[in-house]
Amino acid sequence: MKNVIKVILLFGNFLLLTAHGFSDGPVSEYKLTIYGGGNEALVTCVFSCQDTNNDGIIEISELKDFKETGKHLYPVTIAGQSGGWRAAVDVKSLPPIIHAIEDVRIFRFSVSEYEKGNSVIDYETKTKNYLRVGAYYFMRIVSIEEHGKKLSVFSWVGDGNQGLELTMRDTKNLTLKIEKQ
Repeated sequence: MKNVIKVILLFGNFLLLTAHGFSDGPVSEYKLTIYGGGNEALVTCVFSCQDTNNDGIIEISELKDFKETGKHLYPVTIAGQSGGWRAAVDVKSLPPIIHAIEDVRIFRFSVSEYEKGNSVIDYETKTKNYLRVGAYYFMRIVSIEEHGKKLSVFSWVGDGNQGLELTMRDTKNLTLKIEKQ
């Protein structure tokens, strides 16, 4: 009798685990691109997600993988500027800043709206581990607000004591595209 009860309990647990796994829905992958001035991709983000509560909204906790890469926005030359960080660092040779899940501060993506043809997303990333080149630290902030209508991309450089330069591009110069992979 004890063996029968054990088998029933094990079978019941198996059914619960199986049913829970099916209710989570599939893992989906998307590519988000922010363009600046035509076809210039400033930020590209690939993320995979699973709508574990089946509400049609992907939150940070439902991200399975996240990788955002982007260009530095510093102008290559600034008239009249000499010395400082620009004398020590070649802007064109800076490695890209790559954001992972730990850099995501806000994430809310409506899969149900996306499926209707709308890009409804609120999203913010900020570099947690600064990119260090020589004595200088570089970071990027990407912000998508108002359900994808307000876009901002910031590049920042500092020397460990103070910020030295901040460059920003915003909605009037940016466009957003999201594609299911």
